Amino acid sequence: MKKQKLIKSVFLFSAVLLGTVVSQDVVKADTVSPAETTSVSSSDASSSATTKSSTTDSSTTITSTDDSSDVKGTVGGSQVNNVSNVSPEDNYYYGENGSWISSTNVDPDSFAGTIADANKNIDDKTYNAFMDYVNGNEKTSDANINKAIEYYNYLVNTPINNDTASNGLAAEVKAISNLQNIGELSNMLYAYYKEGYVLPFDVDIARDQNDYTRYALYMKGIGPLLTSADGSDDETLQQYQNNIGQILTSLGYSFSDIEDIITNTKKFDELLIKIQNPSDLNEYEDQDSEGDTYSGYTQYSGEDFSKLSTYLDFDSFFNELIGGVPDHLYIENPSYFYSLNQILTPDNFSYLRDWMLTAQIIQRAFYLNSFANEYASDKSTETDHSKFAYFLTSYAFNDAFSQHFGSKFTTNAQINAVTDMTQNIMDSYSDAISNSSWMSDETKSAALDKLNSISVNVGYPKQDFSYFSKYNIDSAKSVYENTVDLTTLSRMNKFNNYYSPVDRSDWGGNSSLSANAMYSRQSNSIFIFAGIMNSPFFDVNQDASKNYGGLGTVIGHELSHAFDSKGSMYDENGIENNWWTASDKTAYNKIVQAMENEFEGLQYQGLTVSGVNTVDENLADNGGLSVAYEAASKVDGFDAKEFFENYASVNKSKEGSNYVLATINDVHAPSVYRVNVNLQNLDAFYDTYGITPKDGMWLNNDQRVKLWEV
Repeated sequence: MKKQKLIKSVFLFSAVLLGTVVSQDVVKADTVSPAETTSVSSSDASSSATTKSSTTDSSTTITSTDDSSDVKGTVGGSQVNNVSNVSPEDNYYYGENGSWISSTNVDPDSFAGTIADANKNIDDKTYNAFMDYVNGNEKTSDANINKAIEYYNYLVNTPINNDTASNGLAAEVKAISNLQNIGELSNMLYAYYKEGYVLPFDVDIARDQNDYTRYALYMKGIGPLLTSADGSDDETLQQYQNNIGQILTSLGYSFSDIEDIITNTKKFDELLIKIQNPSDLNEYEDQDSEGDTYSGYTQYSGEDFSKLSTYLDFDSFFNELIGGVPDHLYIENPSYFYSLNQILTPDNFSYLRDWMLTAQIIQRAFYLNSFANEYASDKSTETDHSKFAYFLTSYAFNDAFSQHFGSKFTTNAQINAVTDMTQNIMDSYSDAISNSSWMSDETKSAALDKLNSISVNVGYPKQDFSYFSKYNIDSAKSVYENTVDLTTLSRMNKFNNYYSPVDRSDWGGNSSLSANAMYSRQSNSIFIFAGIMNSPFFDVNQDASKNYGGLGTVIGHELSHAFDSKGSMYDENGIENNWWTASDKTAYNKIVQAMENEFEGLQYQGLTVSGVNTVDENLADNGGLSVAYEAASKVDGFDAKEFFENYASVNKSKEGSNYVLATINDVHAPSVYRVNVNLQNLDAFYDTYGITPKDGMWLNNDQRVKLWEV
């Protein structure tokens, strides 16, 4: 678990919601900045792309090569002041979506768009279908869903108030604070891990980085919680510290006890910083956009790993976790594990214990925030209680809901049609690779092997989730405890697969009930979610041109992640392996650099787009659009304008003012540029709309960046 990242993404909530107030003498209270939220991009009438001055560096400036002063085009399309009155030839995104943008009001803390609408529709559909089961309007033989109904009814009939989560957390915090020595902790390693307690290490199971047929354990170290990696405090960390103090106050801790806990936590932070090298510390800050990729980690025999700590009994932990000590495993943060005997010692135990206590509060921030937001006033209505019961049920039974309702909401006709469309796009991708002018035959062969090895998963997960149906609700436990127990089932069940062959169709806990699709580098697989297999993205009764312009471009996008700057480093088996010739890699890197340059510095609502941060998503957009168009053009009755219009439509979005920073920091470029720039790079777009140098959407031929020439 990347602790520092976890704090930044989850812990930005006010502990005042728990009804507590702590003296400002305990910790310094500072204003909390808006949470780092990944949201759909949006557009604003007064903040579209601006034309930039010419330069010879990595700018995206458009410098005409024909010496014509009549060239109007610029990267991202013309700057516009009135988005509802612009031609598609000058700014295609606003030309197609301007009326919607002008007429759509968005709250500062909210966002709107096609993705948001699709997610709301699937959420509402799932809620209504589940409530039909609850109310007896429909029956199901799915044992997992019947257990979910039982759990929902338990929640509805159980009082839930402001103390529900804090009382549950209090028991966990008490268990940690009662630990007397490191020996007691060692004896509790597996029990604590199973219950979701934070330990002085974490462990995950994933495909072996060197053997695509088997699973392996990946051991992860821990990083500082309340101190930056450089040893400094910043205002945000001081606010986290204040929130922790408030929560501890609500749990009955005294002023002096809180001071000691915070002080000891920061002392342990200092030890963690001291023993680890910068690259290992950065692992806690940085998180790959794809969370499942493991490569380049240090391999260690299980026996030798257990010897790294004198005080922690790893052998017993492994025996309980997977039934034996693994023949080998991988270490994510070597400098931490090599220093276990320096930091996990009897002398440092009080620091470690309080660090674990603080980390546990952060780990449970989701529950605290959820309960507190819903029940801070202790005056929730019956309807509120019912909806919150549904929220907790759908969260705890995530995989079961994903499988059952993903299946319920998709037909065989949809599955088959999307599968066929995916194959057509892959065929076009094969042609694009084969016809590439910058790839040698040797690299083309390896690229085609990778493309043809991609596992396509459409609709919803097919794994066995029967462990949900076997869970017995413990009436002696609180709602908080039962919910935590349920959410740990999926995590612990993964380890039951340790000795089984790798399953490339494993959805990894991702719910099919969202308007999404994804590519996994490590399994070389794509997943097309049931939630996105609906209009306007896709409909079996919708023109094929629209389907390819909607879901087809999404599928092409995900396939292209196999060949983005990170995906291109993995072979057909998901192993990190350089399958490129030196000259081809050089040619590829030039395309990557050109893509970075094209987006670098584009302006969005007064903020600047990073070409480096968005390059892989831009490469995926670029490649995906071109191969989807090529596949669509071979379908009978193809209408290019319908294709492009739906491409712009499914990408429309508008965010409130408080989401702008999140949009600019996201790995995806703002929607206006995802649409306009990628269309500007596609020759077929010019032919369809008769774009000329006098139009805002024009780019000269030598300025169009193309991953593939189709």
